[in-house]
Amino acid sequence: MILGYLDPGTGSIMVQSILAILIWILPALLVAKYAQNKGKSFALYFLIGFFLSFVIALLVLLVDLSGDAKNEPQASAGPPGQG
Repeated sequence: MILGYLDPGTGSIMVQSILAILIWILPALLVAKYAQNKGKSFALYFLIGFFLSFVIALLVLLVDLSGDAKNEPQASAGPPGQG
């Protein structure tokens, strides 16, 4: 089998452990790094990604508008072209 390392009956425990760690921790680290670039807490988003899921952490980060809403310009209340 070409992908024998994915079969639980073959391969070493060490290789399987390293793969599991990379598949679980690496995305959590990437989400945390993205959060840090947006000005959020690296540690908070890493812990969310590590203990819950990196997908949940990424969704929370993308939906969180607390810092983004302040930087957007206010829409004018009048008709277009008179603002």
